Amino acid sequence: MVLLKENIRRFLLFPILTTLVYILAVILPLYSARPNTNTAIHTILNVILPLHRIGQTTTHVAVHAIVNVLQMRQTVVLLGMVIVPFITVCLVFGFFYRTKESTLVQSFPFNRTQILLSSVLSGIILMVIPTLILSIGLILTPIRLEGTGPLQGAGSASLLLVAEGLGVDNLRETINSFSVVFGFFLRMMIAKIFYFALFWLAFSLTGQAIATILLAGVMPLIPLGVSMLFGNIARYYVFGFHAWGIGTLATLAFSNPALWSMFFIRSTPPLTWFYFWFSALALALMCIAFIISRLRKPERVGNPALFNPIKHVLVFLVSLTFMIFGGFLFYGLTHSHLMFYIGFVVGFVIGYIIAQMIAEKSLIIIHKAKSFPIYASVAVGMFLLMMFVTQVGMRFYTHHVPRQEDIFGVNFSFHFHSEWNPLINDSPEIIALTVAIHNEIIDNKALLLQPWRIRFGQHTLQYYFNINYLMKDGQIITRRYQLNSEFLEISSIPRLRTYLRAYLGVEHD
Repeated sequence: MVLLKENIRRFLLFPILTTLVYILAVILPLYSARPNTNTAIHTILNVILPLHRIGQTTTHVAVHAIVNVLQMRQTVVLLGMVIVPFITVCLVFGFFYRTKESTLVQSFPFNRTQILLSSVLSGIILMVIPTLILSIGLILTPIRLEGTGPLQGAGSASLLLVAEGLGVDNLRETINSFSVVFGFFLRMMIAKIFYFALFWLAFSLTGQAIATILLAGVMPLIPLGVSMLFGNIARYYVFGFHAWGIGTLATLAFSNPALWSMFFIRSTPPLTWFYFWFSALALALMCIAFIISRLRKPERVGNPALFNPIKHVLVFLVSLTFMIFGGFLFYGLTHSHLMFYIGFVVGFVIGYIIAQMIAEKSLIIIHKAKSFPIYASVAVGMFLLMMFVTQVGMRFYTHHVPRQEDIFGVNFSFHFHSEWNPLINDSPEIIALTVAIHNEIIDNKALLLQPWRIRFGQHTLQYYFNINYLMKDGQIITRRYQLNSEFLEISSIPRLRTYLRAYLGVEHD
């Protein structure tokens, strides 16, 4: 309790400043945008915070503003979800990478468990204070849904349509009711505690400020990197691979509350899955960080990695990251698979050198050259495993063409004639022809892959053909193929275009 009080006293200025930012960037603009607020304060605020937009009333502005806040899309709210936990961890666990402070903390008449728990509790309290005040301010600034007129520049959208995602379905109903704001408070705190646990884990793994900041900055991006890695590998090596954009967003959102809040939070009902998933993730991260923090040796403060096994893992991950970036960079510049592999090698070597320099805190790392074959062997083994999975294990994907009788409709786009069909075509003739073309593509796989696998430099006459099948059971099957002029001369695609234009009632060229 003594340590808890001391931490609150020492760092109380930070939640105060955070609260002021919330008030200036969130509460005051909401108050200024409220309809029927014709006070002198409102007039002054409109001069300082001009919120009116051409063609929109204060009702439109107020509804948009409160919906953005409650759905956690407002810029300050979204950034605060990540930045506030990071600064809080820097404050309460600053002794992890400062030698003098670490020595001082170890001299306290408390055991390590008491010190860690006091730091965690004080950090949570420092985050609760501004979030609670922000939530109270939202409740004290009621904004009602007044009218259902169309929104400026939003097509047929209306005020009611915008607000009903928050459970508001009656005119004159207060949008930011207690239950709605309480749900907002829970989501904000779960997100902040999640990032607090993630950054605490980063701090527990290193004892050097620069390495700690770099690791803390990378860790929230790991889901993005993994998603991009798998997506690009599948796109390059799995014939016909194509994923819906929403699939990537969903993958990222399940491990990132900031993205979840931006793309998927539409309402304030219980959102049981959100609460359970991120609470469990935060608890797991905290347990791991606590165990590692207990094992930390104070005398190793100042080292980039406090544990040798973790140091080796971090060096490999940095090398692997540079390898992937180098491969994609070289391929993007040349569109050559030969240069893609060369980029892998160059990127891995550069990443290994940089990682070892950071780990050894020296520019002279010639003695680490003997370890390079071990790291390189692991990377080559991973690459060979990936090739086996994509070339052999994914045959069920690359060779699969749905049966015509199981297809409800098709949708496809031609990226080489600047035309596409946004509709689901249920014409038996078009479905049959699409399936036939799909089989033609698979039968000519060698012709389609050979030129862009071995030719050096920029390739000409590359076209993309996307196929989307809507199955009778509701499943959606998507494929994307890179075609060339040789295949177009022997395929049935021109005939499909003729059928499509006739189906849509478009005049022939």
